[in-house]
This record gives sequence, C-alpha cells and structure tokens, in this order.
Amino acid sequence: MNAVSSIRSIPYSRERLQAEQELEILRTQSIPIVPQKTTDGTILVDWYTSDDPANPQNWSSLKKSFIVFVICMYTWVTYVAGSVFVAAEPGIQKHFEVSPVASELGLALFVLAYGIGPLIFGPITEIPVVGRNHVYYLTFVAFYALSFPTATVDSFGGLLALRFFAGFFGSVGIAIGGASIGDIFSLIYFPYGLCWWILSFWAGPAIGPMIGGFAAMAKGWRWPLWEIVWLSSPMVVLLLCLTPETSTPNILLRRAQRLRELTGDPRLQAQSEINQGNSTASELLSAALIGVAIFTIGMFYIVQGLFVYVPISYPQYAASIFTGNDLIRSIMASACILAARPLFLNLGVHNGVTVLAGLSVLGIPGTLGLYIFGKRLRARSRFAQG
Repeated sequence: MNAVSSIRSIPYSRERLQAEQELEILRTQSIPIVPQKTTDGTILVDWYTSDDPANPQNWSSLKKSFIVFVICMYTWVTYVAGSVFVAAEPGIQKHFEVSPVASELGLALFVLAYGIGPLIFGPITEIPVVGRNHVYYLTFVAFYALSFPTATVDSFGGLLALRFFAGFFGSVGIAIGGASIGDIFSLIYFPYGLCWWILSFWAGPAIGPMIGGFAAMAKGWRWPLWEIVWLSSPMVVLLLCLTPETSTPNILLRRAQRLRELTGDPRLQAQSEINQGNSTASELLSAALIGVAIFTIGMFYIVQGLFVYVPISYPQYAASIFTGNDLIRSIMASACILAARPLFLNLGVHNGVTVLAGLSVLGIPGTLGLYIFGKRLRARSRFAQG
C-alpha cells in the first residue's frame, strides 16, 4: 500500500475524492503501509498502518467532535470578547469622560489587532516543528492573562492598549481553526466540521452585546469585561489539558525524530523534511453563490462557501490564506466601527442601510467572477491547485 499521507498532496478533484473514499474503507481494516524510498536512499516515515491511531483522520468520531468543539469555543470566546465591549462603552464614556467615538476605539483596536495577529501566528503553525498546539497554547494563555487587567484597569490609554493586545493574541482561532479542522477530516467530511466553526465566529459578535448588556445594567461597565475572564477560564483547561496535536507534518516529524534516536539511522525522515514538489489545484465555489435575498442566511452560506473554497485552492497554505483573509476583514471591520456612527447620524437609518446594501451588492460580481474565471486564475499560480 502506498503512503497514505501522500494522498493529501493529490489535487482536490474527483480523483482525490475517490481516493479518499477508498481510504475511508481501508481505515476500517489494518493494512500495513510500506515505507517509500527516495532516489537518494531516504526512507519516508509515514503511518504504520491504514488505521494507525496516531493519524488524526483515524481518530474516533467522539474525539474529532471534541476537537471541533474546542476550536469552535476558542473562536466563539474570542469573538464574544470583541463585541461584549459594546455593552461597556456607555459606562466607559462616563468613567473616563471620553466621547462615544473615543470609547469605540476599544472595539476598533481589538478588531484591527484580530487581523494583524494571524500574520505572525498563522504561518508559524505551518512549520512542522511547531505544529498547531504550541501556537494555540501560548496565544490563548496570553489572551487569558490580559483579560484580568482589562477588567480592572483605571487608565483609558491602558484600556485601549490591553484591548489591542487581547485582539492580537485572541486572533489565532480564526486564523488556523479551519486548518485544524482540515487536519482531522478528509475532504468528504471537511465541510461538516467547517460549518460548525463558521457558525461559532458568526454567532460570537451577536451574542456578546446581549450577555454584556444585562451585566452592564446590573453591575456596571466592568462586569462585561469580567465575563471574558469567566468564559476563557474553562477554555484554558480544555485547551492545555485535553486537546491533542492535529498537524500531520508535526506528528510525523516527531515520529521520525524518535525513530532516528531509537535506530541511529539518519535515512529515516518525515515528508516535511524532504523537499516536495508543489501541489496542483481544484475548484469549489458554488456554495458561495447561495443566498442573496435574505441577508443573514445568504451571508452565512457565502462566508461558508468562501471559507471552503480558499483552503481547498491552497491546501498546503490554509493557515496563511485564512490569515490574509482575516487581515482584510479585520481592517474593514475596524474602519466600519468608527464610520458607523457618523454614517447613520448624517444619513439616517434608511439611507445608511441603503449605502451598506449597495456595498454588499458590489460583492456579487466579484463572487461570480471567481466562479467563472477562478480556474483560469488558479492555473497561473504555482501555489494553487487548478
């Protein structure tokens, strides 16, 4: 049997789908995997059998569901942490004697940093020796630690700085969450896990102001910020104590290192240690065209489709692609936060919403353009799969 991990380098196509369907059947059996040898004598370290328990895609449905739950909660908590600040803004204005626009900087800076952070953290997770978990651990611990002084700080400048760094370290979930889900699911089931992840960051901004509003009315403006601490506390335990590494290159790299230590044979190397050829590409954008009439449902399906399309077009660089996507969205969102109040004050609700609707309509030709010309554009890229 050929190396199972090599299937991940096959273009996303009907052939890839068929190969993974056959692999799903093989995973119900225990078939030895013959190590591959390169022309220079290097022995490629792979999974031992088709049902190797170290392979994240062989884990039980319960274990996979738990990992998806943790990733979704991680993303949801950090998104709630952004929007819950809205409930604290009236109290912040009174306590620090600042204008409404100034108080909105706490949210704007958080969202801006939410786009900057993945520029650093996203690509790091694609380095096999690092993997996913080290980045998850360090950034969420930093996010958790920053949530305490944010709720107690007595300086407006300090509050803004803390919010910026909280957004910076809390940004990892949106940057690599999709890549982590791709680690544990084959192409057949990948969209199912991705749907829950998309729902988590879709629901976070909506739920944050609601739970924060009740807290602010009952206990004051600091109470919504304390809610970030409470929501983050169980996540620290789940993340640090119960969540395994999912990156296949990292797992196989560590296996190769152990085997070299045990055997003293330097020929044993993981695929990530060998220069591999570039992968080719595919197309998957139809889901992004679903729904335009009803905003909420339409936007959900569009975002879902695009978030499937991007990592499938660039499977080896999924975390970096999500990082770039997140940066652009965060910059736009940060600017919109500051522009929203003047927009509706000057134009009124009806005209203001009309402007937003017009901007949304502009996205339709772009999406259609990707659907029609996407294959041609991807063919010109040496990183994409055509």
